[in-house]
Amino acid sequence: MTEIAHSGIITAIKQNIITVEIAQKEACGSCALKDACSQTTKQHKIEVEAKTPENYKTGQKVEVIISSKQAFYAALYGYIIPLILVIFSLFLSFIYTQNETTSALCGLSILFPYYILL
Repeated sequence: MTEIAHSGIITAIKQNIITVEIAQKEACGSCALKDACSQTTKQHKIEVEAKTPENYKTGQKVEVIISSKQAFYAALYGYIIPLILVIFSLFLSFIYTQNETTSALCGLSILFPYYILL
């Protein structure tokens, strides 16, 4: 199974949650698509649950690893299922109302409960 890894620096530790600032990769500087890539061109912070947070210190360099299966499920729950829900609710609401504005509002409003439950 392949893994996706990003290097970063620990910026905060609260109970068992560690905040890691992901560093920009060196190869990104010369990449033509660096402005379109949201994962590696900007420094951003992620929160990681640690079983043993006492083993880490603020300022420590770490590597955050996720399996490709976990990355797939993250994309599925974060992007693919919401897209399907929006399209389905757009068509269904348009069939019943025959009003594009109402259909658009129904399509967007379906996302609020989805992301709250997620």
